[in-house]
Amino acid sequence: MEGGRTRMWGVAAVLLGACLVFSGVARADVYNLQFDGDATGLVLSGLVSNTALTPLTAAWGEAAPSPYSVTELSGNGQPELLFSCDDYTADLALGEQWYATSSGLSDVAGDTSNAPGDPQKFGLTGVWNAGDTDTTTNPDYVVSTLQAYIAAGYIANDIMNQYNDFLGGGGDPTGNTLEADSYAMWQIFDPSAWLGGNGDSSTELDSSEIQMVNTEMGLALNFALNPANDTASDPLFSALTIYTPCGAESDGGCTGSLNASQELIGINGSPDLSTPEGSSLATLGFELLLLAVAGVVLRKRLLRRA
Repeated sequence: MEGGRTRMWGVAAVLLGACLVFSGVARADVYNLQFDGDATGLVLSGLVSNTALTPLTAAWGEAAPSPYSVTELSGNGQPELLFSCDDYTADLALGEQWYATSSGLSDVAGDTSNAPGDPQKFGLTGVWNAGDTDTTTNPDYVVSTLQAYIAAGYIANDIMNQYNDFLGGGGDPTGNTLEADSYAMWQIFDPSAWLGGNGDSSTELDSSEIQMVNTEMGLALNFALNPANDTASDPLFSALTIYTPCGAESDGGCTGSLNASQELIGINGSPDLSTPEGSSLATLGFELLLLAVAGVVLRKRLLRRA
């Protein structure tokens, strides 16, 4: 929020006005990142400028919708970038700097733990929909840690596409879709995100907002729970990079502190996830069966005519 600490989350590691940057990011590299502000406040000139970045006032609850802009300061020649954040509870101040390691979906621990040495920030066993008050038993989705991050990547890709639509004049960057998607990603890793963080009902999502959040969560988690998408052959595996905090600026480098800042998710390009590759095996088997039956029927008809 303007003038204070803001829940950060932005879209994909993309150049504003282009759709891909940060290609070929080396896994486990350490990056020095700086939070520049809310990218939806940019003057839409096709350029990213710090002077044009202004944090939005929250439209839902207490959090402004994505995307947000981050500068990579590690000397790798990267420009300002747009990212998503899966981390609702960590705060981020305008101009704040921190250190983060990079990893991919193939590096994420597939179990439900978050053991020391795991590259990602979170480990979990289940996901609860927005609006649920019992978040200790009976999760709405039983997931592995890897599946949760696949779902987060699915949402980040959705936001990426929506923001590009806005750049082309086809969308509103402060609209409900971006807000719903931001809360959907937060809700995956924090079952109380829908309640807000101020401890009063004014920050809670209302019933219509909760429904929109849960709809996006359902799409993302059902995608992740499809066994065929839980594989390195899925395009999301090559497109997604996770930037996990490992040290504050005052630490002078990576110290292993996961709470130093927020965890970010970047999408390289805009992978087409509309048709999950996973169902292809089952679909192919069914289609081959239909072809075989059709072939038998056609052969019989030809024999009769002969």
